[in-house]
Amino acid sequence: MGKTSYDRAKYIAANAPEEVIDELDRGERTIRGTYDELRAKEKSEIQGFPDGHLSDIDIPNPSTEQIAYWRDAWAELGKKKTDKQLKKWLADPYGDSPAYKAIGNSLAVPVALFVLAGIKQANDMLLRIAQNSAFS
Repeated sequence: MGKTSYDRAKYIAANAPEEVIDELDRGERTIRGTYDELRAKEKSEIQGFPDGHLSDIDIPNPSTEQIAYWRDAWAELGKKKTDKQLKKWLADPYGDSPAYKAIGNSLAVPVALFVLAGIKQANDMLLRIAQNSAFS
């Protein structure tokens, strides 16, 4: 079982209802299928994002400047949006479809932290070597 499958199985074992675990035990469902049924919030937790990382991103009453900004941003992507579409989107920008895309295209937080810690450790080591050779 790969790391991703293990993380999925671990999350499901800790959070799934008992009947889902029983179905898994009997071979009536798969880890992958069960994972695919998870909500975006649950998938973001598996990725290591903190609770509520996308809360309070809505803009219920956007200003003219905010609408213009987002109209230009969407236009750069080749997608024209009307003011009505933008106001609706800004009032509730966190739908499941964009959330699944964002989660699928993101780097898991623990992985990013691990890589950054490795870079820092290598940088510190190189600085020590440079300092030691400067005094030799």
